[in-house]
Amino acid sequence: MRARASPTRHEGEIDSPHHRWDTPLPVTPFNRGVLQGVLASPGIQPLLQVFFGPHERVRLVEHSSLLSKRGALAQRFHIDVESSPEQLSHSRMLSMGLALQDVEPDMGPLQVLKRGNHRHDLYSLVVPKGTVYVWDNHRAMHRGGANSSDKPRAIYYWTLLPVGVPVPEGSTESLLEEEKERHVFDLASGRWVGDEGGPVPAVAARD
Repeated sequence: MRARASPTRHEGEIDSPHHRWDTPLPVTPFNRGVLQGVLASPGIQPLLQVFFGPHERVRLVEHSSLLSKRGALAQRFHIDVESSPEQLSHSRMLSMGLALQDVEPDMGPLQVLKRGNHRHDLYSLVVPKGTVYVWDNHRAMHRGGANSSDKPRAIYYWTLLPVGVPVPEGSTESLLEEEKERHVFDLASGRWVGDEGGPVPAVAARD
């Protein structure tokens, strides 16, 4: 389980919090529109339907920003929730991040172990602004890298879980209390449940 700082109401619990801040965000109509544009995009919706099921409804269980500034140390490699063999066989939790600026190697990019626990399999997400990336909370061994630059690294991220499925042990649950159990997305229609439709922002996921 991850070592954690004690958060305030507006701070999430993260590993290695020095010079690193996790801040739960309100889910405004604009944010919902941005998320819908991503979740219903041709590069993302089919992936979600394969992972969760084509007719599943998923709820928002995290909606937050993560900021790391100069001096942030590399985190320990970790997964986001506790994963017993039984949990791994029923993995249903998925997180997504949106890069809010071009991420350079010295800005402490997200680092993922691609095929196991060997450092030579390390992949750093040095990506352009607007890139969307997805990770399996039960399986993706990852960490935030060390930020040695003069530029902060900021990401906007959210986590999805099927309606009715309990949040797994170990999750930071970085979501404002008043937003819990309020935002449900229908994977078949590509819409938030209860929304009347309208234009979807032109937000495209990058490969």
